[in-house]
Amino acid sequence: MNREWILLFGGQGSQLPGMGQDLAEAYPELSYYRGFFHKYPQYTKLFELDGAELDKTINAQVAIVLYGLSVLSILKQSKLEIGGAFGLSIGEFTALATAAVYAPEDCLDIAVARAEIMATRLTARQAAGELDGMLAVIGLDAVKIMELLETEPAISPANFNDSRQTVLAGPVKELDAFRKRVLEAGAKRAIELKVEGAFHSPVFAPDVANLAAVLKQFEAHPPALKLPLNISGKFLEIPPSTEARIYLADIMSQQMSSPTHAAQALDNLIEVGFRNFLEISPKPVLLPLLRRRSRELELAEIRDLNSLENFIARMENNNE
Repeated sequence: MNREWILLFGGQGSQLPGMGQDLAEAYPELSYYRGFFHKYPQYTKLFELDGAELDKTINAQVAIVLYGLSVLSILKQSKLEIGGAFGLSIGEFTALATAAVYAPEDCLDIAVARAEIMATRLTARQAAGELDGMLAVIGLDAVKIMELLETEPAISPANFNDSRQTVLAGPVKELDAFRKRVLEAGAKRAIELKVEGAFHSPVFAPDVANLAAVLKQFEAHPPALKLPLNISGKFLEIPPSTEARIYLADIMSQQMSSPTHAAQALDNLIEVGFRNFLEISPKPVLLPLLRRRSRELELAEIRDLNSLENFIARMENNNE
């Protein structure tokens, strides 16, 4: 059994107001907040945002990456053995930094650019009267959902979280009608998510080239740790004779408009022997998926400064 830890990072939806302020105050040098606010003064009020403002894409994505990278920086001062990482959606960039694919500072620049690109798309669609949303279908096999979607061209899968938990994206009107269909087909629940738009769907396809152009500006390296990808659930491997910078720009720009495969990613990590998983999110979203997989897994979470310091103390005691 592999005793190394897999670090998990939640995506949009894992944010909470005030997240990271305690880290910034307790670890001003190790956390990334001071330098980030100096470079991007438009975010200096990030800690003061209420839930509605923080939930906006332009703020949430940056807050999530800032928080994850700051915790990672502090954890690296401990004796924690890290074997790999997985991040959902925007959280994947923090996972990439964990695996030394991108430098942490570069991931922050990327997060700002990605948030701006996506927020611009959302604003344009809303101004045009396009009402997009997402629907979480629980208790119905993903294969059956995909069969039902064959007659619903406006709706697409956004997140394959579990074999019986799939999130769909598309126009609100079509999603509302489809909700009735999945319930009639046997779904236990079909929950309309409170989101700004249809994330991880073709809505953002026109912006893939713009994000790719941004990503090509940053140096990238083959992963130093195990790193399954959102876009496939498979471990990242840079093909021979392919420049990592170009390969990552292609994959990580397409990720924005493609469904995520958290189920496959987590299963692959377990299959190769990992049993210890630590989610770094103010509101954990990946640990619940793991709890349903096996009782033999060691699961932990870091939500704030207190849980971070308790986790480090626990690890140090275990190593004595």
